[in-house]
Amino acid sequence: MEDTLERYDSAVELPPDQDKNQDAATASPAPQAPHGEERSQGSTKTQDQGTKPNQPSRLLSLPPELQLLIWEFTVISPTPLHLNCPCDSSYGGWTDEYYNDQSLWETGEREPPWQPALTRVCRSIRADALPIFYKHNLFQAGYCYETDTDMVVDWLKVIGEGNRNLMRGFYFWDANGRHDANCPKDLKRVVRSEVVRGMGGVVESEYLEGGCRHAVKFGVKGEDEELEGLEGLFEMKV
Repeated sequence: MEDTLERYDSAVELPPDQDKNQDAATASPAPQAPHGEERSQGSTKTQDQGTKPNQPSRLLSLPPELQLLIWEFTVISPTPLHLNCPCDSSYGGWTDEYYNDQSLWETGEREPPWQPALTRVCRSIRADALPIFYKHNLFQAGYCYETDTDMVVDWLKVIGEGNRNLMRGFYFWDANGRHDANCPKDLKRVVRSEVVRGMGGVVESEYLEGGCRHAVKFGVKGEDEELEGLEGLFEMKV
């Protein structure tokens, strides 16, 4: 997923003499333009073809501060980006809306977010816009027993370690503030999952009036590792 998808389209020009002899018997002669006009058109065409590849991008010619505003407006979502179908508590229970959305996720009509199209325009824009996408968006995942947490793990694998470390707003969420007290196994499943044990995610739990929030940060050391590092500073070599 991290690989840039580039597409190069070009017009195919056929050789002017190809099949000329075969079509000469059936094709009617094209009207001849005046000599001076033909030369003028040919000169303009050659000049245009020579200058187009060298024209600078108007977008990249804008001041950096304007470019940054465009990148932010394009890749930052005003609402959380869902990595799987939310828990039923987000719908107020097992409602028709919940079952409809669950069906859409199961059939693939809804899926975790792709990297924005803007980040696949060119390497220069990608280098600026992709970190903004991961740093400043909220990525929400459901973790109750009804949700597909494997989908979340797969998405985290696809984006790669570098992009995982950029994320500042990835969290597991349940809109029922009593969920962990009622179903403690669901939180244990998160803590024992590959998100923590395989990818090194550090979980920070927070219980709010509106639900249970378990933020996950990557690329940071846990408290035990930090203490071990401090202890090593004071060890004396014999």
